[in-house]
Amino acid sequence: NYFVDISAGTTAPPPDRSAPSVTAVSPAEGATGVSAAANVTVTFSEPMDQPAAQAAFSLTGPAGAVTGSFSWSGNVMTFDPAANLAASITYTARVTTGAKDPAGNALAPEKAWSFTTGAAPVGVAAAPTGTTVLTGTLRGGAAANLGADDNVYYQVNSTATATRTSAWYGSFTGVPNALSNLRVSYTGKNSRTCTQRIEIWRWTTSAWVQLQSQSVGTSEVAVSSLAPTGVLADYVSGTTGDGELRIRIRCTTSTGSFYSSGDLMRIAYDRP
Repeated sequence: NYFVDISAGTTAPPPDRSAPSVTAVSPAEGATGVSAAANVTVTFSEPMDQPAAQAAFSLTGPAGAVTGSFSWSGNVMTFDPAANLAASITYTARVTTGAKDPAGNALAPEKAWSFTTGAAPVGVAAAPTGTTVLTGTLRGGAAANLGADDNVYYQVNSTATATRTSAWYGSFTGVPNALSNLRVSYTGKNSRTCTQRIEIWRWTTSAWVQLQSQSVGTSEVAVSSLAPTGVLADYVSGTTGDGELRIRIRCTTSTGSFYSSGDLMRIAYDRP
C-alpha cells in the first residue's frame, strides 16, 4: 500500500482517494415538532474542506433559501439560521457533492432530508381564579375584581401592630408546566405609602421570589411585563400537564395601619 518516490528516495503513503460521506444529521430525517429555534447539524465521516462544505449546504422552505452562519466542531458542521424558522413548515436540507475533503474528494452520495417545525405557541392572558390572604384580613372584594383595570378593588387590611403588613396572593390554575415567555402585571394602590413587593411562588423550593419592589401610596401604580428568571416550570405546581401559579402582593410600613387595594392582576404566557 506504499509507493516509492524514486526522485526523493523515500516511501510515502498513497494519496487519499476515499470519498467522504454524511454519517448523521440533526434534525433527523422526517422529524416533526422541531423547535423553530433549532440549528441544523451535519456530521461527516472525516475532516472536510470547510468552505467547500458550507457552499454545498442549503436549507430551503416554501419562502426559499434560509440564510445563516456556520460553525464547526471537528467533523460536525452546524448551520445557525439568521432568524427562527417559521412554525408548521417543512424544510429541506441538502449537502451536494460540491462538498469535498482536503484532498479534493467529493461527497458521495449527496445528502438531502426534510423535517417539519412545530406549531406556533398559543398566547394566553389570564386573571386569577382565586385569592388567599396570608397576613392581615380581607377588607372586601374577590378574585373577580382583579380581572380588569376598572377601579373595583380586591382589598386586604394590614396588621395593626409592629411592622404593619398586608400579604395576599392570586392563584392562576390551568397553567401548563411547559409554558414559555411568562410575564406578570399588577395595578394597585394602598391607603398609606408602604413598600410593595410583587413576588411569585417557586414550587420547587417552597419560597417566594421577588419580581419587583417599590413604594406605592394612594395613587394607582401599574407594573407590567415582569419576567421571572430561571426555569419557568418551577413556578407551576406539578411536573407535567397543567398546574397552579401564584402571585403575591406584600406591603409593609412602620408608620401606621393601611389597606391594600388590587385593581388588576394578570399573567401572560405562551402555551405550546
